[in-house]
This record gives sequence, C-alpha cells and structure tokens, in this order.
Amino acid sequence: MSWQLLLRKDSKGWFGYEYEPYMVKKKVWKEANLDYNAGALSIEQLEERLGRELNSEDFANLPLTFKNIRNKPTVLDRLGKERAYEMYVEFAENLFGYGAGTGDSVEDLENWRTIDIKNMEKDLDFLGYDSQPIVEKYNNHMNALIRRTERLQ
Repeated sequence: MSWQLLLRKDSKGWFGYEYEPYMVKKKVWKEANLDYNAGALSIEQLEERLGRELNSEDFANLPLTFKNIRNKPTVLDRLGKERAYEMYVEFAENLFGYGAGTGDSVEDLENWRTIDIKNMEKDLDFLGYDSQPIVEKYNNHMNALIRRTERLQ
C-alpha cells in the first residue's frame, strides 16, 4: 500500500533493511502536501515535511501500526504506550481486517488467532499491561466470527 510508511534502521531485515512499519491518517498526508499515493517515507522524513513531530492522533488505528510494537521504538515513542494499548483493545473488540465473507476460511482465522494472541501477549507484557482481558475479548469475538464463517462455507 502506498500509505504504508517504513522506517529504515540498518541493513538487516526485509529487502536488506529493518523497518518499523506503521500507517498514518490521510489528513497527515494532506498536511504534509503529499499525494496519498506518494510512496513510503520514514518517520523523520514525514516529520520534516510536516514541520513537527508525529503524535498519537496522527496514526491510523490499523494492525500494521500497533502489532509488534515492542519492536518499533520510534513508532512507540510517537504513539505512546496508552494509545498502543487502546488500539489493541479496539482491535480485540472489532477484529478489523477480519470478517465473515472476506475470503478468510476457518483455518485462516484459526491461524491468525494463534499469531495475534502470541503478539498481543508479548506486546502487552512489554507495555506493562495484563494481556489476559484483551486476549479473552479477542477470543470471544473471534469465536463468533468463526461461527459466522462456518455458516457461510
């Protein structure tokens, strides 16, 4: 996606670089006088264009922003622990990105559940929050989604 922003840190990770992926809201692109399809910028490059530091309200509440937050020090610095936690709560309650009829099979959803819970537990522990209430909410919503998906298949 053109609005995925990547932060290059060193020469290890994807395509020869380690990244901190995140997304910002469309209004931030506009504020920086960038076309929404302008491509990827580092946090620092975007902040330079904006003439200010990003804040928690600039970030899009999408899994790319908050998943694996423990490995995204710059994103976490700008987003803040409380907002990262709130994003996980909203994700557990709404499962945005998943849905009956989206093409995900029950097997796909079960695989995502395993990955999501592992990341939630690690991230929330890193942030200093108890992961169990969030995991429980997530599981309740995922179980309902799986039942709906089973009826559609």
